[in-house]
Amino acid sequence: MNENLTNNIVCSNCGTSNVVNAKFCIKCGTSLQPQSVNENQDTNVDYNIEIKSVNDEQNINSENPNNFQQPIQQQNYNNMNNTYNSQSTNIVGSLNYFSYILGALLKPFDKFKSEENKLNEIKNVSILALIVVGAMTIIRLITTMISAVRVTSFWSNEVKWVWDNLKEVHYFKVIGQSLLIYAGILVTVAGVHFLANLVIKKDAKFVKLLGATTTAFIPFAICSSILSPLFSMIYTPLGICVTVIGLIYSLIILLELINELINIEDANVRIYFHLICLSIIFIGGGLVAYKLILGSLTSSLGSLGSLFS
Repeated sequence: MNENLTNNIVCSNCGTSNVVNAKFCIKCGTSLQPQSVNENQDTNVDYNIEIKSVNDEQNINSENPNNFQQPIQQQNYNNMNNTYNSQSTNIVGSLNYFSYILGALLKPFDKFKSEENKLNEIKNVSILALIVVGAMTIIRLITTMISAVRVTSFWSNEVKWVWDNLKEVHYFKVIGQSLLIYAGILVTVAGVHFLANLVIKKDAKFVKLLGATTTAFIPFAICSSILSPLFSMIYTPLGICVTVIGLIYSLIILLELINELINIEDANVRIYFHLICLSIIFIGGGLVAYKLILGSLTSSLGSLGSLFS
């Protein structure tokens, strides 16, 4: 009997003794299952695990104190790297000029758009224009020298090479005139469009307009200075056709690039804009050319008159 009392379960609520296998107290109905003990044990286990993880982390950090600094150093490195990358993207590199000239002949619009950021720099545009103008000046000097030494008989079409005629070539005059003419064409075309751009209150830059003008001038320069003389050796009218095709090609490129830089929504206004600009360019250029040709003829007639005096 005493053994049974010893094995009985005492209710924690009212103190009543219950049999060993009882689930609820026979007096107050309180659950006799050791749930609270299990919950306390689970809580203690979780708490112990958490304390252990904290202690392990502290031990690791105490063994290697640089672990605290590594995330900070990595963040600083990333910030510096991002800053460098953002600055490097703002730095505009130099233009691959010869590749650009070839691209301007084959795919002018795509080449201009791909290098548009570089053409914002006055240095890149100036060097590009200088290369184009310089190449045409050299070609004109060479053709002038060839024309001087290559003498064709009017009666028999016999060709003679008179090398002494090279002494009569005014080299500095040819170079100076060529530089002024070709550079003047580029600056005039870009300047007229820039002034018209200011009138209609657009925000196109002169440097970029000069880059577009130089890009459009490249096909005409190649056709008139290189291809036309070669085709003229085969058939003279063929060389003239090549020059005309080069001029038309350059005008089309110029209009496309100007439309890209100076965005005019109204198509009628855009037509009048190009009409006014091209009229000023061609009329002004025609007058200048007329004055130069007239002056050249006057000087030639004066030389002929001195021969008979």
